[in-house]
Amino acid sequence: MNINWLLDYNPVLLALLATLFTWFLTALGSSIEMTEESGGIPWLPAVIGFLLGGAFLYLIDRILPHLHLGLSIDKAEGIKTPWLPYALSFAAGAMIFVVVEELIPESQSGNETDLSTIGAMIGFATMMFLDVALG
Repeated sequence: MNINWLLDYNPVLLALLATLFTWFLTALGSSIEMTEESGGIPWLPAVIGFLLGGAFLYLIDRILPHLHLGLSIDKAEGIKTPWLPYALSFAAGAMIFVVVEELIPESQSGNETDLSTIGAMIGFATMMFLDVALG
């Protein structure tokens, strides 16, 4: 089979088509798996939403640096405040707390529910510290 016809297309377009094909197969496989578990298709809109959201964010991430809008680096960075890293760290900690507290049922099954949540947060903080410290 000759695939020289692919050389006629722009590589960016080929990468976009390959990415969309991969996302489509991922959404299809996820929807089939969730349909088998639930007996219906209530999760299909959520899978398609994640697919479209991921595609949008991926494309924006890939396209924005190449638009050459004539902006300087200072204008392109966005908000510059000294407290922004601390606010983002607080938001990340709150998200981890909510995930452990609400989405992990085993962490809330015993009598010491707060201890399991705090233990998971300390473990995650230790993991992130070692990741940054050790590269």
